[in-house]
Amino acid sequence: MQSNVFAKEVKEKALIEVSLEQRIREDLGQKTMSVTFIKNGEQMVCEMTADDIVNALKDESCKNIQLSLF
Repeated sequence: MQSNVFAKEVKEKALIEVSLEQRIREDLGQKTMSVTFIKNGEQMVCEMTADDIVNALKDESCKNIQLSLF
């Protein structure tokens, strides 16, 4: 029973991640966007595409980065 619950949670998390990735790609398309983020307590600004943003969100080394898209 626990394995079924765990499998369901993993599937739901995967769907959320896919829908977030899909939404970012649909909203931005191939445009670049000025993104403000905080890394190691330092505020930085750069131009990012949807692919850059999605890859940053997936990157394990970026787990403590806060992105502000709007």
